[in-house]
Formats: sequence, structure tokens, C-alpha cells
Amino acid sequence: MARIRSALEIALERTESVEGDPVKIKNNELIKTGKRLMGTFLFDHDSTVESLQEKLNAIPDPDKPLVREHMIETLLLNISLPQDELYVMALGKLKKASEFLAPENKANEEHTGKTDPESDSVTQLFIQLDQLYTQYLQSREQLLEMAKQQYAPHLKKKEEQLSRQMGKQINLQPEQDPDFIKFLEANYQQLEENFQEAVQGLRDQLRALLG
Repeated sequence: MARIRSALEIALERTESVEGDPVKIKNNELIKTGKRLMGTFLFDHDSTVESLQEKLNAIPDPDKPLVREHMIETLLLNISLPQDELYVMALGKLKKASEFLAPENKANEEHTGKTDPESDSVTQLFIQLDQLYTQYLQSREQLLEMAKQQYAPHLKKKEEQLSRQMGKQINLQPEQDPDFIKFLEANYQQLEENFQEAVQGLRDQLRALLG
């Protein structure tokens, strides 16, 4: 009977195939570079467009397309629905990165002193994204209040039950009740799915703009 190969053996085989292919090795490093450059820019408070440009300039021209492709992919992966109003700071960094990556934008600014039309499109897209985020957070707040109202009768019954068992008045907050949390999360999930479709549409538009 044939021996079943271990996961380690399979992983080693894959490593050997990569190690034996200089092109794959180089491409993997360029992909990592693209992800690292964008990740550093987005999450390092001290990182600037100028420092990003300097790092990109240091990469040989033939290697830049693959690096740039994965800078874009990393940027797009970080466009997601917010949890609170602190998203504004992150959105500003994403917008700067998008303007930086807009095709020919920098060259046109230097030669003509005018912003490339791509940059205007990026600005409009981020205005839409900001509006979408604001609407999403407002919808979450409204959903929370509606959920509390709908769950109130059920919570009151629980309070009465516990009060009888404990022999004293028990007051429960909805956020303390596991059943309410499940009920709320199910509603949040549905809301998120509805908004995710719109976010994905804007991601696709941005990907097209950045080429």
C-alpha cells in the first residue's frame, strides 16, 4: 500500500520547487516588497508619500509593475467597513496612497502643475466611500436601538424570572444578555452583507482607476 505523505514532506517539496526556480524566488520577494511598502505607509504614522516614493524609486524599473500591483492589492484589502468614527484617519491615508498610485498623476503634476483627472476620480470615489461609511455607522446605531426595542419584552420576562428566583429585583441591560448579543450580531451580519456589496463596488472602481 502506498505510503501517505506527511504535510511536512509536501511542504518541503513545494519549498524545493520554489528554491529551484530563481524567477519564482524573485517574484515572491517583489510581492512581499509591494505588500510591505504599502503596509508600512498605511500603518506607520511617520511614513510619508515622499518616503514611499523614495523606496519605490530604489526598485529597478523592470520590477516595479509587480511591486506596484501588490501595493494596490494591499491597499484594496484595507478598504473595509469601519467599527467606529476613527476610520477617518485611516481613510485619509488610503486616499493619499491611492492618489500616489494613480497612473501618471505625479508626472503630470510636475510638468503641467495640474492634477491628473485620475486624481479627481480618486477624490470623488473617496467622498463616496466616506459617505458610505457614515451611513453604515448610522445604520448600526439605528439597528441597535431597534433591536433593544424588539428585545425589550423578552428581557423583561427574564428579569421577572430572575427576580422570583433570587427573591429581589433584578435589572438586566440588553448588552449583558447572551441571547440579545446573538440576536444583535445576526442583525449586524445582515446589515454588513448589504453594505459589503457597495464597498466591493467601490474597491472595483478604485482598482480600475489605479490600473
